[in-house]
Amino acid sequence: MESLNGAKKFRYIFYTLFPSQISIKILLFVEFLQTVSVVLIQFQIESVIMLKLIIATTNIGKIREFNELLKDLPVQLKSLEDFAKIPEVEETGETFAENAELKANYYALKTECWTLADDSGLEVFDLDNAPGVYSARFAGKSATDTENINKLLESLKKINKSERRARFVCAMTISDEAGNIKFTAEGHCYGKITLEPFGDKGFGYDSIFTPTGYSKTFGQIPCEIKHRISHRSVAVNKIMKYFSDFPLP
Repeated sequence: MESLNGAKKFRYIFYTLFPSQISIKILLFVEFLQTVSVVLIQFQIESVIMLKLIIATTNIGKIREFNELLKDLPVQLKSLEDFAKIPEVEETGETFAENAELKANYYALKTECWTLADDSGLEVFDLDNAPGVYSARFAGKSATDTENINKLLESLKKINKSERRARFVCAMTISDEAGNIKFTAEGHCYGKITLEPFGDKGFGYDSIFTPTGYSKTFGQIPCEIKHRISHRSVAVNKIMKYFSDFPLP
């Protein structure tokens, strides 16, 4: 009897004193409640420890891409879609990095959470790096992807012997819950603009951008390839390194 541990002793005494089927069911139910309590405590501890990181966008394409790129990061990912309507911040920066930092600070203060904000776009060298920071609104404030693409292709038609060289740029910024900028990374992906759209994958200008070393556009190549070579993946890898070098709070 002395060799039995505490739980076994309790079970032995209980069965000896109350041998009925009802008592056995009661004991099993008590043990079940103990197990549930342990699981709930572990869940609460993990919830406290795991950092909530807000992806500062309502763009469904970006949210989907970020969720895939950041799936190995030990954080609880949320987006602005998970919050009550937050007024958009005006992007007044002259560079992608300035806009990313502006958005990270603003949305961190609004959500009181660590925030990951990015500003990305397309730079076409023959257009003096346009559309640049105006990529999302190249054809107007509420322009669709198709309208932006059409304006860009029309602009290139006006240039003789255009090499159509371009690059995607992504600036990505991390801010803590108090709005303090902790880290900013930038990624690039070089390629060329096609004569017309190809493919229906991705979003934005993906269907007219062929990355260097490939014969198909981002709108055609498999997502796993895009996630490996894109401007956003380059920036994300730098973000991942930041978190690995500096343990999460």
